[in-house]
Amino acid sequence: MGTPAFAVPALEAVAAGCEVAAVVTQPDRPSGRGRQVTPSAVAQAAEALKLTVLKPDDMKDAAVRDTLAALEPDLFAVVAFGAILSPELLRVPRLGSINLHGSLLPDYRGASPVQRVLWDGRSFTGVTTLWMDESIDTGDLILQRWTPIGAEEDAGALAAKDERPPSPTTRDAGTAGGVVESKTLDGGTRVFRFGEVEVEGRLKSPQIVYFLRRVRAEFAAGDLGHRSFMRELSETRNEPGL
Repeated sequence: MGTPAFAVPALEAVAAGCEVAAVVTQPDRPSGRGRQVTPSAVAQAAEALKLTVLKPDDMKDAAVRDTLAALEPDLFAVVAFGAILSPELLRVPRLGSINLHGSLLPDYRGASPVQRVLWDGRSFTGVTTLWMDESIDTGDLILQRWTPIGAEEDAGALAAKDERPPSPTTRDAGTAGGVVESKTLDGGTRVFRFGEVEVEGRLKSPQIVYFLRRVRAEFAAGDLGHRSFMRELSETRNEPGL
């Protein structure tokens, strides 16, 4: 499930490693200066891959749930779909639903995470894969990848970088080694095992700690991340009225 160009690399990765029963995207809508009705970027990519494409008008419609349930899916892979999935829909896939979100959760939950991280002048960001629950971007975390923000990067460039390999796509999160299982530890912490990778829900895994240490090391004075932040800070201080 996805709609904009941000979701296309994830679709291509999933299609390369999984059996895709169907691709669900938003209906065709007017786009561009001419306001011509155009399929979404995900719809166009799915058609190029010769995958079945569904474009429901209302995800709350019981007929949509019945159509998806008839496919007997093991997993929903959701990337920037553009609509909230009801609890009834989330219960359809056998294993659950995985979402790829364009921020380092729990920061920037909800819409427009890429734009919001730029507005706040952050020097780094990343992407997160997580299990979906009934709230927005509050499920147990699976994988995260950190990336610095270049001094000249805009939202489009940053979004493209966020989802290029080796980002934690739904394929990486859900099919590594062909094994998906979970267990609950003392205190309610959930641990997920994907092949040979074990990740603690809501806690930093060894992989996430590794990325955090890399960020701290690479963002020393004089490197890209530090220069980007200092340039933004300097420009802000020099703006009239501040």
